[in-house]
Amino acid sequence: MAALFEVAPTAFTVVRIAGAIYLVYLGVQMIRNRNQDNPDAVVAGGGMTACKAFLNDLFTNLINPKMVTFTIAFLPQFINPAWARSGSSSRSRVRC
Repeated sequence: MAALFEVAPTAFTVVRIAGAIYLVYLGVQMIRNRNQDNPDAVVAGGGMTACKAFLNDLFTNLINPKMVTFTIAFLPQFINPAWARSGSSSRSRVRC
């Protein structure tokens, strides 16, 4: 996704605007429903496996424009192209 945003800055702007609209939507929903009991409230220590939590956080970071910007701007200076391997053996796989 970071490579897409580097090649197409318009896509980055669209994702940023969509994220801002979504945050406004969440805020409005919280204000509208502030006096109602929430049966879906998260209870500490309940219901989410470690794998599900990892995948949820991974997805959140992949669509977070700040994380994408950090990845594009900061990390490439520490990566040596000679370290790259070819083939599927260099790919990480998450098994849940």
